[in-house]
Amino acid sequence: MSYRRILVSRWSRRDRFAIAMVALTVAFLTGSTLLVLTASAQPIGLADPLNSPGTVSGTAADETSDDELVLPIATATRADGTDVTVVGVPASAAQSWNVPPPPDDGFVRGEGGADAVRLDGEAGSVDGPVDGRDGRTLLLPEWYVTSPETVAELGTTDALVLTEDEAHAPATGVPLRSILGFFIAGQSQLLAVMGAVVSGGAVLVAVTVYSVTRMGVRDRLATIRTVRATGATPRDVLGTFALRAAVLTAVGIALGYALGVILPNAALSAAVFLGLPTALDLGVTTQALYALAPTYIGLLLIGAAAGAVAAWSVVRDPPARLSTTTEGPRPSGLALLDWQTLVPTTATLSVFMSVLFVVSAIALTAAPVATADGSTISEPGTAHPVNSQVPAEYADALRADGIDASAEIVGFAVVDGQPFLTRGADYEAFSTVTDAELEQGRPHEAPDEAVIGASLARTLDVEVGETLLLGGSIEDGVARVTIVGTYTAPGAHEDQLLLSLPAARHLAGLNTNDVNVIRTAEPLEENEAAPSVTVLDVSAPKRAVANDAVDVAVTLRNHEMPPNVITP
Repeated sequence: MSYRRILVSRWSRRDRFAIAMVALTVAFLTGSTLLVLTASAQPIGLADPLNSPGTVSGTAADETSDDELVLPIATATRADGTDVTVVGVPASAAQSWNVPPPPDDGFVRGEGGADAVRLDGEAGSVDGPVDGRDGRTLLLPEWYVTSPETVAELGTTDALVLTEDEAHAPATGVPLRSILGFFIAGQSQLLAVMGAVVSGGAVLVAVTVYSVTRMGVRDRLATIRTVRATGATPRDVLGTFALRAAVLTAVGIALGYALGVILPNAALSAAVFLGLPTALDLGVTTQALYALAPTYIGLLLIGAAAGAVAAWSVVRDPPARLSTTTEGPRPSGLALLDWQTLVPTTATLSVFMSVLFVVSAIALTAAPVATADGSTISEPGTAHPVNSQVPAEYADALRADGIDASAEIVGFAVVDGQPFLTRGADYEAFSTVTDAELEQGRPHEAPDEAVIGASLARTLDVEVGETLLLGGSIEDGVARVTIVGTYTAPGAHEDQLLLSLPAARHLAGLNTNDVNVIRTAEPLEENEAAPSVTVLDVSAPKRAVANDAVDVAVTLRNHEMPPNVITP
């Protein structure tokens, strides 16, 4: 039997323990990766039919291509002192994009009614009639739409560039429909977190393999000295121990892969057997193999390198200088650990603490979303809050009953590749049910104003006074909002952008006066002071014929049978 086979194939008990440590590390990485990919793949699959037809950016290039449309923008002021946004649309744009065509003279707007308006821009003033436009388009209803020539007379301050492409989460600009890009970018961020955990696992594998190989080298000093004295080169010895460490690592990876696949699926099967609701499928997909294969190859190479480094001390000196003696017993019968043991011990503990911190951070981030103190009211039968539609007047009725309530619209956004949630709401109502505090600036008032969470402001690197471009959530749309304040709030609420209800309705494609959910500060079941029936809305014809019957529509809320109320 050759010395290579002896050094590679004969394993001690500590070698088997090292394999078990590598296997547990790989099992944790495998199971976590499968869970992350499976959990994030489900919303991506549901949102796949809602792919964005293009992107929009706020910077116009010197030259435009056939698949781009440039809409110049001017900021003007009405006679009442209100600042408005004026967009210039080429006459041919409506043929390929869902934008309102410009009028022959004056402006069109989602809310007409003004016979004429005078707008004062940076370069000049323009007078013209204002007509209303029908149907939903990409542009906010509050924007004035006119010809590019009229915008030039007012003074062009910016531009919107619409591009036909399939970028889900573009590095620059925003998708016209953000829901799919939101989940894809979110999956990328989760995988980036897993990358940090994989790096920690690689350190743990390297330290484990290095330590056990180092001890194996010391146990075989006599064999190493003999083979070197009989003609083995330093490269042969290093290669042998690198192969030995690679074999140990490969066995650990194989066992870890099996455990990482079997144990999560066994837990999932047990949950199904116990009747717990679950829709996860933790099978190994092609995407999972693409994510795991580089991890396994990297761990294998790291293990081989650690084995070679561990054997370096026995090849740098001549064979005659290799000693097999050990230190004698220390006085008083005490044995002190060698200082070199500090490195593997500290590295191992640091990796486990890093994994613990990552898992704890994810749990703490999701906790405020899952453990609200109050109730959330949504439309019965809806699978997700973004599909819910309830009357905003319901919140007014709750507040009239003495219950703090906030009517809100939940949306998805992706800005320059960064995903985040938007929330359309009145700031005062939102802060009451969320414990939010205004940190800087003021609450939003106009439809094109927004208040941003302090954490999200740091992530996007935006400040009060800056303008943020947004795309639609589950419907195509474009909006530009000015940040007028920042707020602090518990947990994930601080990572959201608070929009006005009109802007949020446009981006979400909701009807006027509808919202997704209504949140309350306390569970509704605990409030016994509310009356059994509350009048939400009353509508009647503006004109009636004398002595004829008049149809009156009354919307009531029955407190005995509340809509879909979700309580913690």
